[in-house]
Amino acid sequence: MNKMHDYTVKGHPKVKIIFMLSVVSATVAPQLTKALDYLFNQKLHLGFTFAISISIVFGVFYFIFSKWLWKTKLFGRIFKFPNLNGKYEIDGLSLKNPTGEKINWNGILSIEQDWDKILIVLKTSTSSSSSNSVQGCVEYIPQNGYKLSYNYTNRPDISEEELRTHDGNCVIEFTDDILTARANYYNNGKERSSYGTMELRRVTNG
Repeated sequence: MNKMHDYTVKGHPKVKIIFMLSVVSATVAPQLTKALDYLFNQKLHLGFTFAISISIVFGVFYFIFSKWLWKTKLFGRIFKFPNLNGKYEIDGLSLKNPTGEKINWNGILSIEQDWDKILIVLKTSTSSSSSNSVQGCVEYIPQNGYKLSYNYTNRPDISEEELRTHDGNCVIEFTDDILTARANYYNNGKERSSYGTMELRRVTNG
């Protein structure tokens, strides 16, 4: 099973946001403890003794924020932080490959993204293998849109004897609305040195 991995967003104040969540957690935790103590002991007379720790409150806040809150349009506008979740149809063109000829191909690029983790998977219509990201970086370029750069590994299905495991790099430039994009990719494997271009169209949102 493919796992999401860390990625960076250039210029994004991640440390400051984590600090703010810590401050909020330190404020909320004792108030929550008092409220539950009042409910269970003053109202229900159950005689419970407990304390809600700051770390528990922070963990809950962080999970909610990293899964959902960062996806709001307001957050994206303020921090120039894109929500890339979804599937993208690909019209690809292989400019260099073992055949020596230009080859058109099609596929689907799937992006699963949280605030702090991401997974990018590319599958073509002509192969059962897939390319899975292992490292990524997002950058906002004024008047152009968002640029996603990532490294990937492709491990072919055991049935495809002519293919070999290879690594590569891809740079995708999204428009501001993240509905379309253009990309360049480079396979740097010794046995599968190739490169090409892609045109992407967003077909589903995550």
